[in-house]
Amino acid sequence: MNASPAQADTVRSRSRVQSVSRACELLRLLATEEVEDASVLGLARASGLDRTVTYRLLRTLVDNGLVSEAGGRYAIGAHAATLSLAYIERTGLRQAALPYAVELHTTLADTPWIVSLAVPAIDCAILIERLWTSKAPLSTLIDLGTRLSLPRSSIGRCFLAYGVGLTPELAQDEDLVARLADIRAAGGVEYSFGEVRPGIGALACVIHNRHNAVVGAICVSGSDIEPVLSRDSAVARRLARTASSISRALR
Repeated sequence: MNASPAQADTVRSRSRVQSVSRACELLRLLATEEVEDASVLGLARASGLDRTVTYRLLRTLVDNGLVSEAGGRYAIGAHAATLSLAYIERTGLRQAALPYAVELHTTLADTPWIVSLAVPAIDCAILIERLWTSKAPLSTLIDLGTRLSLPRSSIGRCFLAYGVGLTPELAQDEDLVARLADIRAAGGVEYSFGEVRPGIGALACVIHNRHNAVVGAICVSGSDIEPVLSRDSAVARRLARTASSISRALR
C-alpha cells in the first residue's frame, strides 16, 4: 500500500540529520547574501537558530573550509568552490558544450551579443560560462556565478518548463504554467527582455543529458536583440540546433 503524503513527509523527516540541515541553511544564507549582518547573532536571527548552536555550526564549517571568518563576520569559504566545480565537472556540460558554444558565438561575431551556459541549482539558475567579443558593452556582461530567478529569466523558465525547480506555489500561477507549456511546445526555447537587467534581452534553450534530464541551458543575450526575441526567429532556431548538438554530445 502506498504511503500518504503526510506519512512520506514523516519518513523523510526521520531520516534527516537536523544539524546537517541547520548547517545547510547557514550556507544558503551566506551564499545568497540574504543577511546584512553576517555575524553569529545576525545569522542566528536570520535562521531562527539558537545563538550557541549557530556559533558551533559556523565554527565547524570554518574548520572544514566551507565558511571563512574575519572580524566576527562570516562568508562562504574557499573549499565550497571545489564542491561546485566538482558538480559542474560531473555533469560534463562545459566540456560537451564549449565547442558548440564557440561555433555559435562565431556565427554571431558581428553582433554585441553574449553566449552563456547555465545550470539549475534548486531555486535558481547559475551562469557557469560566457563568451563575448569587444563589441559587447560592459554593461551587458553578467558575472559568472550570478544567480538568476527561475520564474523571471528566460533560462529559469526553460528549467521550470521541464519541472526543474517548479514548486507547488509556482505551479498555481496560471499565466506562468501557460507560458511553460509554450516553451515545451517550442522545443525548450524561451525569450525575455529587461528581466535580468534593463534593456537586455535573452534567448535560451534547454540542454538534456543521456537520461533526458535537463542539466543546463545555453543562452544568447545582449542589447539590440529585440528583433530576434521570438521562439521562431532564425537566431532562436540556430540556438535550438546548438542545444540539440550539445545534448547529443552528452549522450
